Amino acid sequence: GDTDKKIVPILLAEGISLFDNIVARWDGKNYWCEEIDNRSDPSIPEYLKYALNKSIPVDKLNYRGLSPCHREAYKWQFFLSKEQLKEVTLETIKEAVEHGTGKFLSYIERKDSYVVTFSLDGEEFRSTVMKKNFEVITAGICLSGEDHKFDLQSLTDVVKEGRDRDLIYRVD
Repeated sequence: GDTDKKIVPILLAEGISLFDNIVARWDGKNYWCEEIDNRSDPSIPEYLKYALNKSIPVDKLNYRGLSPCHREAYKWQFFLSKEQLKEVTLETIKEAVEHGTGKFLSYIERKDSYVVTFSLDGEEFRSTVMKKNFEVITAGICLSGEDHKFDLQSLTDVVKEGRDRDLIYRVD
């Protein structure tokens, strides 16, 4: 019955895809994958993979036959994918800032943009960039309306050059 189904770590789960239902055996210490459960509906794992790819929240899942166990497995993978995306985003932003001479301090995620705070020789700057390509929306310094010509990676060099030439006019 459904009462003995739960999410547990499985050993030797070769050939298993995300969200596959399996038959596992308990040896007193570990669960071992025996085989894919051919009695389960194969469309459910496909739907869950599709939903995860589309970032559908767990409370919006709507598919016939989804069990509480399916929802729990999905919820866990959804959380992991969001955390992984945050880590990748953070690393990408850090690399872009530090490619120049900047030191990354923080970022705030907005709907379509990131507000990135970085420093050059201890002086803080805050810029807003587009999520999709890190194109500068607002540089945080006056670039005479030319902000969009730069991306986050080139901006730190522009700020440094402007500061070195005493041309920085702060707008924030």
